[in-house]
Amino acid sequence: MYEYINHVLANYLSTSVGHSENEAISILRKDLENSPELAKGVMADLEKAFGDRVFSWREVMAEYDVISTDSEEEAHAYAKK
Repeated sequence: MYEYINHVLANYLSTSVGHSENEAISILRKDLENSPELAKGVMADLEKAFGDRVFSWREVMAEYDVISTDSEEEAHAYAKK
């Protein structure tokens, strides 16, 4: 549904990638700075997803093995970090 969100979760934040959260965020920030296309796509997807009442941050975080939360609110808060 949101290609860039899926890309970020799968390639930066998934526990299977092997980075700590801080390492993943640092690498992602550098890649966003170096790729205007990636940055624009991620920002557009985030804006749409945060306004999408059907999209489940909890489900997508679990699908990409980022975090496991008990509630949608926890996952949503994590996504906003």
